[in-house]
Amino acid sequence: MKTLHFTIIINAQREKVWTEMLDPESFKAWTTAFENYTLSERDGTTEVKVDMDAPPAYEEYMNQARPKALARLKEICDRS
Repeated sequence: MKTLHFTIIINAQREKVWTEMLDPESFKAWTTAFENYTLSERDGTTEVKVDMDAPPAYEEYMNQARPKALARLKEICDRS
């Protein structure tokens, strides 16, 4: 199993990103799996790092899908 890493900078405070990540409705809008998240706040932005263990059969899919999911989370946070 391989651990994959993904990162995105969101123009929102960490608390806002965390709330949107875990809100039941917005959670369903941007993700389909459970991963390990690290949020780091800098100058009014939040870096979201995602680490996940991906079986070889899902590695290619996750490499395509997870950045799209993070982009969706960014859209949700940026407009709120």
